[in-house]
Amino acid sequence: MIKKNVLLIASAGGHMYQLKKLYEELDCNQNYCWISTKFEFSSSEIKNGKNYFVEGPTNRSLMVLLKNMILAIKIMIKEKPDLLISTGAGIAVPFFIIGKIFGKKMVFIESFSRITSPSLTARILYYIANDFFVQWPALNEVFPRAIYKGKLL
Repeated sequence: MIKKNVLLIASAGGHMYQLKKLYEELDCNQNYCWISTKFEFSSSEIKNGKNYFVEGPTNRSLMVLLKNMILAIKIMIKEKPDLLISTGAGIAVPFFIIGKIFGKKMVFIESFSRITSPSLTARILYYIANDFFVQWPALNEVFPRAIYKGKLL
């Protein structure tokens, strides 16, 4: 079996918690690389695989978005990921934009906390991600091609 390189991208806090829950169900025979904002929570929680920390908040600062896009290019070249998976939030945007340019497979999972209204990140990445999951069926009205498979938690 060929190992795949996977980038796991999530902001610290609830987004990282959800991604860690998903990670527990993933194939352990892959090479994982974690991308997060640099907070004590994410630093202590990210233990398996390589760790990269980016600045936040990406969605509120053009300068931070540009810095994180440059970092995303460097990480893409270095890690050569086959797949990007994110539960949000804004730090996923630069990685998915660069991932799209590099022709990578990308999976976005909208936050569990978004029951009827989408996040800004989801509204952007809906058009970029190859697979787009929601954790509440009501969001299928907002995102018609979204996949609802239940909740991660």
